[in-house]
Amino acid sequence: MRRQITSNSSLLQPTSVYEPEYLRQQAHWLRNELDPRIAQAGPDALHSDEVLRVDEFLRRLLKANISIDDLRSSRMHLAVSEIAGRSTRWPKRLIERCEALKETWESSHGALKSIGILLYEPGGRLNGICEPEDISRDVLFVKWLKSPSAAFSPLKAKRFGDLGFTAGEEGDEVKGSSPDKFVYRARADDTGRYRLTAGTPESRQPVRILRSHSLRSFYAPKAGLRYDGLHKVSGWTVRTDPQSKQVVYDISFTRLASEPSMSQVQRRPFAEEVEDYKEYKRLRDLHRKRQSSENKPKIAISGDAIYEDATAEIH
Repeated sequence: MRRQITSNSSLLQPTSVYEPEYLRQQAHWLRNELDPRIAQAGPDALHSDEVLRVDEFLRRLLKANISIDDLRSSRMHLAVSEIAGRSTRWPKRLIERCEALKETWESSHGALKSIGILLYEPGGRLNGICEPEDISRDVLFVKWLKSPSAAFSPLKAKRFGDLGFTAGEEGDEVKGSSPDKFVYRARADDTGRYRLTAGTPESRQPVRILRSHSLRSFYAPKAGLRYDGLHKVSGWTVRTDPQSKQVVYDISFTRLASEPSMSQVQRRPFAEEVEDYKEYKRLRDLHRKRQSSENKPKIAISGDAIYEDATAEIH
């Protein structure tokens, strides 16, 4: 499911705008490379050559007749809508280009927001992985295991043991002095805390850190679950909570130097990954409601005023 995307501004070189993959790369570059920079530092964050390249690309789009299928698969319509809708963020000239593009495309294809994205369809992130009706966690896991890209080996999984923690629960991450260091507060029923604090630093194995969007942390992802790399236990404090009178374990973690920088990790999820996650949840909830409605017995009143299940078979 993971896609490799080049994030270099050299992508904006003369290439046919009718190539879907080229359009997808440009949309990714605009939304995940340039827009975050502009959000932090304003329009001046773009170099003059980048402004010229984007302007040239948008002018080529205006002259082209892009199909609705290519817009949907590349999500270029979303990139253009975002630039046009953020009038105080992007350079004025680029905003005007995007407003003109938006008007042109909407005259041909209708409202851009109604074009949607691909998810379960061919070209979508979940195509061949699962279906909207696969709402059971077990069904999803089994289907994923059967997929060719499943990176799971029973021989390697849990080699050093499952510590029993659930990723991203409530306020377990209590503080952190930097993106590479944080403190985890183990709960009273977390038996894994003994393994984290056992033995010597040399005998303890690295720990994989997963952060969920539900985690109350400055470093939590915008959506879904993100793997944040290998960390080591660098220390811990055992104390008694003055209110609950329970023994509290505050365990300090430090990111291994061999791991990619957190600034790189925190770029994920990309804009399209957040969209896919939201669309997945929307369709899943929609299917659950439909399934619940179909399974709900219909009540009817018989001639003798007795309530009956109208869906039951009559013998």
